[in-house]
Amino acid sequence: MPASKRDHIAMVISIALIPPVNAAGVFLVFAFRYETGDAFHRLLLAGVGLVFTNLLPMMYVLWLRKRYRVSAYDVPEKEDRTTPYMFAVVSSLAGMVILITLGAGVFLWGLAWCYGINTAVLALINVRWKISAHLMGLTGPLTLLTLVYGFPVVLAVPLIIVLGWARIHLKAHTTAEVVAGAVAGVILVGAQVVLGMVTMPEALSLPW
Repeated sequence: MPASKRDHIAMVISIALIPPVNAAGVFLVFAFRYETGDAFHRLLLAGVGLVFTNLLPMMYVLWLRKRYRVSAYDVPEKEDRTTPYMFAVVSSLAGMVILITLGAGVFLWGLAWCYGINTAVLALINVRWKISAHLMGLTGPLTLLTLVYGFPVVLAVPLIIVLGWARIHLKAHTTAEVVAGAVAGVILVGAQVVLGMVTMPEALSLPW
């Protein structure tokens, strides 16, 4: 396969599996599975979660790019990522507060909390090492869905390999950065689910 074709495929994969796409699926699934009220109310809650945890931070990066404060939309320079990450932390936690105010259940506001905390951890790691936010943004939701819904979600694991290849091929990350991002997503979300089960066992009821 020509290099230009592989480049195109890698770029399409990277765009198709950006964190907001993955987040949209999880927020919609949780809103319609665990929230009460009519479809509009559930869509509203899912929309609030998605906007504050992903879309507003993404729009902020677009604004930075337009003003030439970052060199590309995926912010390739490690030093330029801190401000967008901190914006995302504040936005996610603000979204959590709004979701609680709107009466959302623990699965939705807890998801916003997880995005805020995980992005804060990502920002801290980024001070020394630019691990892959793409991979962390994929393995985190997949880990959560696997813990909530069981083994069938594991069938999506090949997506991790495909996305990892794409990020390495585009020279956005090294192999180590891709693996670290993937592992971080699994560990952080796994720990947060365990914490939720310990502190809120009745609210966070899982099949296992």
